[in-house]
Amino acid sequence: MTEWAKTYGPVYLIQLGKETTIVLTGYDVIYKALVKRADDFSSRSSSPIVKLTNPKKLGIIWAPFGTPWKEHRKFTLMSLRGFGFGKRSLEGKILEESVALQSEIMKMGKRPFDIRRMVQNAVTNVICSIVFGSR
Repeated sequence: MTEWAKTYGPVYLIQLGKETTIVLTGYDVIYKALVKRADDFSSRSSSPIVKLTNPKKLGIIWAPFGTPWKEHRKFTLMSLRGFGFGKRSLEGKILEESVALQSEIMKMGKRPFDIRRMVQNAVTNVICSIVFGSR
């Protein structure tokens, strides 16, 4: 993409499958877009997932940027901090679970396997240890 920027300039469009993607290259262009014009680039409303869901139930991830999104984000972060998110105490729980995940991976030996379920269980175990006090 850096090579394409030399030909097409620091801002160009590419088609990735059915999605049109805007590519920004270079510190100055990215800084201007994401810092100086942050509000113009912060909305997620163009996401294909938004088009498929009920706009009143977008939650914090796919909701368009604005006052409701800011309020949901603030509430979510305050709630997560109450459970230890962002604190050193959480590090021990994650480390314990990473050791357990490594052990499960090693049990698989050299045969191929799908790691998705293991990672889902590991994440769930961390959340359960925070909320319920045990994995």
